[in-house]
Amino acid sequence: MTDAFFYFYHIAHMAKHFEVGGCGIKPFIDLWLLDNLEGVDKTKRDEILEKANLIKFAQKAREMSEIWFNNKPHTALTEKLENYVLRGGVYGSTENRVAFQQKKKGGKIGYFFSRIFAPYSKLKRYYPILEKHPILTPFMQVRRWFMLCRPSVRKMAKTELVNNKNLTKAQANAMQEFKKEMGLN
Repeated sequence: MTDAFFYFYHIAHMAKHFEVGGCGIKPFIDLWLLDNLEGVDKTKRDEILEKANLIKFAQKAREMSEIWFNNKPHTALTEKLENYVLRGGVYGSTENRVAFQQKKKGGKIGYFFSRIFAPYSKLKRYYPILEKHPILTPFMQVRRWFMLCRPSVRKMAKTELVNNKNLTKAQANAMQEFKKEMGLN
């Protein structure tokens, strides 16, 4: 893997985690290390990021790593980003994930139904048998619902539904604006 492609992969991976609720601190440490390597072609890195529409996100992530590891001053956006990363933890928070996904799924009701009825593309990742036998999709959907019998899964689902219910339109809009500021439209 070339340096530029590895860098792209790292940023894309960060962006994916960012969109599903949080990203943790380690990716920013890794980013700072990658940015401070000698003899790399940063132009090639940015060309790939530009093609993938990730350049703005990469620039904001770089700013954050510079603030944390080179004592650069904060901006209003980096303060939001820092709060988002530190509150979200390594795997992100349910609250952040719901806030990002709710708008994408058409509001509270759309989000609720998207969680009840998983799309075929997602189901076939959980149940590979659907690749050969798509007719089993309704049965796998029901099988997925039976996972709610496990207390840990039920607790997680309840937390998610409570967050969906309690998230105000203003909070959802603020999260979407933050996402846009980060370059993740």
